[in-house]
Amino acid sequence: MNEEPLGANPTLFSRRLEDGCVSFLVLIPITLLTPPESEETLKRFFARCRPPGFWGPIRRQIQIAVTGEPSSGRMFFDSMLGILAAFGLVLATNAVFVGDWPTFSVGLIACIMAGGWLLKRIMDTRPTPQSVPSLSSFETAKNK
Repeated sequence: MNEEPLGANPTLFSRRLEDGCVSFLVLIPITLLTPPESEETLKRFFARCRPPGFWGPIRRQIQIAVTGEPSSGRMFFDSMLGILAAFGLVLATNAVFVGDWPTFSVGLIACIMAGGWLLKRIMDTRPTPQSVPSLSSFETAKNK
């Protein structure tokens, strides 16, 4: 039986690349041809989900009280800490299987330090339940 290592088939890779390019080429015209969501829909979505990113105009229109939610920069940094912690754990786990104990130590230390720092950052910034406005307060303000 002629088995190739995973990822050694260039035809499979080029086919996936073609699929990705075709999907992207379909995505652009569909995005430009469909109408945008109404501002009312965007306001309801933002009030319910509080997504990160460039929502400044919508945030200013609905005037939701500041709840101590983290900024996009803080969430990006926290994501990087989470990725580093996960990478350290993967590195440590793989090192166990090959008996590379120095790499295991480095991976485990990276996982513990990044994970601990991330948990500390998360626990230090959790808003209290009474400070988070509900969606019903937005609906009441909208109806006035």
